[in-house]
Amino acid sequence: MFLDPQQNTMFSAVAATGASTVLECKFLKHLGFTVVGASTSVFTMLVRGTYAPTAPTDWTAAQSLTQPYDNLGFYDLETGNFVAGDTGVVFAANDVKNYKINVDPGLNFLCFMITSYTTGAITVYSYNVKEN
Repeated sequence: MFLDPQQNTMFSAVAATGASTVLECKFLKHLGFTVVGASTSVFTMLVRGTYAPTAPTDWTAAQSLTQPYDNLGFYDLETGNFVAGDTGVVFAANDVKNYKINVDPGLNFLCFMITSYTTGAITVYSYNVKEN
């Protein structure tokens, strides 16, 4: 049986590059997320995650022994296409897109990263569903 999904606001009308709040996901199997680009948004978004027992302190820093994250691939629910982690998704308009990422087994922490920001306002919601 599945419990009702929990919505988390990862970014709210952000207008700059940077990392979102961190989501603890070690008990999840799948995570859905919605990206909303407004005001003619132009940006690239990556999903970063780690198996480490504690979250990296700076998701924008270079990957290292003390910052053990990687860019994760995910699925576009509109097209069904896989989005490569190091490529991410590129927005260049006002749009709403839905995605899904597999976070099992054992991925502990995840965050969203806005890079190559030019203009617009970015909101990202994640939806996690736990099995009962």
